[in-house]
Amino acid sequence: MWTRLLYPPIATTVVATLIIVGLDSIYYQNALWPLILTPLNFLRYNMSTANLAQHGLHPRWLHALVNYPMLIGPLLYYVVAAGMQLVRPPRGVFGSEKPEQEQTPEIRGRDTDSILTITCLSVIVSGIGILSVVPHQEPRFLVPLVIPSIVLVARCGFMRQPSKLFWVSWIVMNALMTPLFGVLHQGGVVPSLFKLHSKVQQARLSEPFDPEFSDAAVNVLYWRTYMPPWHLLSVPEQAVQSGEVALTDLAGAPASEVVDKLRRLAPSTRSYLVAPLYSARIIATDHPECFALEERVFPHLDLDHIVETLELGWRDGLSLGIYSVDTFCLQA
Repeated sequence: MWTRLLYPPIATTVVATLIIVGLDSIYYQNALWPLILTPLNFLRYNMSTANLAQHGLHPRWLHALVNYPMLIGPLLYYVVAAGMQLVRPPRGVFGSEKPEQEQTPEIRGRDTDSILTITCLSVIVSGIGILSVVPHQEPRFLVPLVIPSIVLVARCGFMRQPSKLFWVSWIVMNALMTPLFGVLHQGGVVPSLFKLHSKVQQARLSEPFDPEFSDAAVNVLYWRTYMPPWHLLSVPEQAVQSGEVALTDLAGAPASEVVDKLRRLAPSTRSYLVAPLYSARIIATDHPECFALEERVFPHLDLDHIVETLELGWRDGLSLGIYSVDTFCLQA
């Protein structure tokens, strides 16, 4: 029976889930109990609009109508075609009405292909459906769906002789998306860390630090960017743990919270704010004498704030700024 084909994937899923839950629990709390269910925690956090307001809110149809089509491009046509094949009146539960002992290898092969098609479609539909519940939707969340999409199209035989139109549209899509997501989108975050390295090291050398009596020698704050990969700043872990270097990701916090955070920093420390120019202007306009633009990183595109980017023009709108902040000035 075809049901026997379901036992191995179900057993594999159960075992893999138990292993992953155990590893997550040990990693996050150094204990197996209570269990850490990462997907459940993900949904709990991301179902709260208050939490997601810091990252950006999107319409719930964005994954299905924009992100997934943008991710796989012209392959979407074949994914839909593969799904339409299943709409045909079935010859049996999964293809053949004959008993298993009377089925030929060819029929059993077709049944197996049908099960694989249903599995891939189920992964795609359930993945998009579950993630669409969350009002913060980015294309990168759907990257795992690329593999089942390719497997689905390949197993259905649609790519044996793809048309010329497919190849032209595929090349055009990749020519557009590669610079958009590979260079422009949040493209200034990593280069800004390299530029900050020398500034942080200089501050550490010029400001003697005593963990018992001193404030941080240097503060680095990122605002309205992706979470920075701090290890690229090349600051010794001991310097961060001791408080000599304070690293803060402000995510998408309101401008008032950013100013309050900066005001609470000790005036004796060096403080740097890294933010897109359109964001920094929001707070720098009210305190122009307190912010000095030291470095401009180009290009940097924030797809969550396209309107603000266009208002500044292509040069400023596509730039990430590294500002030195006079916290004493903000406190005055």
